[in-house]
Amino acid sequence: MHNRLIMLVIAVAALCPRVFGETETIQPQGVYATIDTASSMQAIDALRDGTAEQRANAASDVIAHPDRYCPAVFFSLAAALFDDGKTGDAIFWLYAGRIRTQFDIRRCTDETVAGGYDDLNGSVPDLLRLIQFEDPEGTAKIVEKALEWDRRTPYNYDPRWIALHGMGAVMSATAQQQKEAPLTVPEKGWPALAEKNRREYRDAFREDMAGITPEQLRQVREQIQAMKKGSAAAKKQ
Repeated sequence: MHNRLIMLVIAVAALCPRVFGETETIQPQGVYATIDTASSMQAIDALRDGTAEQRANAASDVIAHPDRYCPAVFFSLAAALFDDGKTGDAIFWLYAGRIRTQFDIRRCTDETVAGGYDDLNGSVPDLLRLIQFEDPEGTAKIVEKALEWDRRTPYNYDPRWIALHGMGAVMSATAQQQKEAPLTVPEKGWPALAEKNRREYRDAFREDMAGITPEQLRQVREQIQAMKKGSAAAKKQ
């Protein structure tokens, strides 16, 4: 358990075709077709593939109104900010996305959506996932800021978005008749579940960071420097 965080960020994750925001190869039906992801999809498209102006406008709107967007958007925002050299902001939104994605996984009734967390983590640059280890104490402060932000920021988006990562959505697109059931646990339990999610996320982060040995930290920092040099060389070409 101690090393799961560092192993996660060192590993190069292969993107799954079900990553939210990627081109879908299936068309979910039934209740899945009613999941409202329109504004979040538009933001992701602009952040990933838009012009400089479109990216800037999308980033400004997401930052100003984060309650309106599902957490998948924050991973794209983090990548865009990182590309612009705003490393601290990028790390904050990466953790905001992680915290809220974990919460939405917890309140989803389809257990197969859990893989969506790793899918979204794999959608950001490898260097962004590693660079938090340059300053672990600074990163810990950012995580606390993200947890407090999550506590006070409303969830005014369709919480069912994460269900699009699950097998239920895949099966709904087939000719088989599926029994439709609620995609989330009862809403009355959400506040307590959100608080539990924040508490356990903080505990897991602290445990993971505490379990990293000085030698592991040295190796990761060396890898960060090598990746930075490679990135700088690539931009000069």
